[in-house]
Amino acid sequence: MKKSYSVWDIEKLVEEVKKDFPGAEIHLDKELAFYHFYIPEIEEDIKKYTIRFRPGCIRLPSGIVAGSRSTGFVPCYETDPSDKAYRKEVGHIRVTDVLVSTVKDFSAEDARLDGFKNKREMVKRVSEIYNYKLKPDDYISMYRLDRLFRKK
Repeated sequence: MKKSYSVWDIEKLVEEVKKDFPGAEIHLDKELAFYHFYIPEIEEDIKKYTIRFRPGCIRLPSGIVAGSRSTGFVPCYETDPSDKAYRKEVGHIRVTDVLVSTVKDFSAEDARLDGFKNKREMVKRVSEIYNYKLKPDDYISMYRLDRLFRKK
């Protein structure tokens, strides 16, 4: 199964995802981390999507919440794959939509939206990043990134 959602109302988002994916555990991302080399691509509007995974869960962006409404802004950090201790606050990134899918239903076009050549490359790279071999029934989430607001 694959479905796209708006992130503007967190309670409604969680409710809809639970209805569409019964029994799935939900993990709300209160912040997002990106490898440092992706930050310029996000700022230049080259990288517009990011794939998120957590074993046994569906990841959703929580954003900064005012009541039940999300502003869509999530605190953003840069990291370095060669230095696990490196973590620097960059600012806030705006997430407008999320696509939730099982790996088997995720398409090659979905993978290309996040900069991969094809689905096979996406599965390989996401498996490496998360140190977990993706299985067909695992859930993955793809966040639509709107804009990065740098910390002053």
